[in-house]
Amino acid sequence: MRLHTDTSGVTLSRGRPSGPGMVATAFAGYVAPCLLGLGIAALAGTDQYLVPLVVCLVLLVGMLLTVIALAGLALYAIYLAYTEGSAAPTITYAAGTQVPVSTLSPTKGLALRA
Repeated sequence: MRLHTDTSGVTLSRGRPSGPGMVATAFAGYVAPCLLGLGIAALAGTDQYLVPLVVCLVLLVGMLLTVIALAGLALYAIYLAYTEGSAAPTITYAAGTQVPVSTLSPTKGLALRA
């Protein structure tokens, strides 16, 4: 993907800028959405509106679950990196005192003396 300073851009497939990869990329980006819309309109014209609705709903739920799963994996990786394999995240102060994060409360606070 190339983005120019005027926010226009060009998307190319990997490899040569011509050939079957570029044809497939152009088809997926320009022709396929038009054909999909034409197919849904044809089904709606024959009172078959439920089929594309259910297919789109299933695809949206699948995308939602994928995003949630990927976000959960990323957060879990951050948690593991933060805790460095310990059972619970802790805060270590200069005096060497470790305080579990689970004991911190926004209402009570944590009174530390220097």
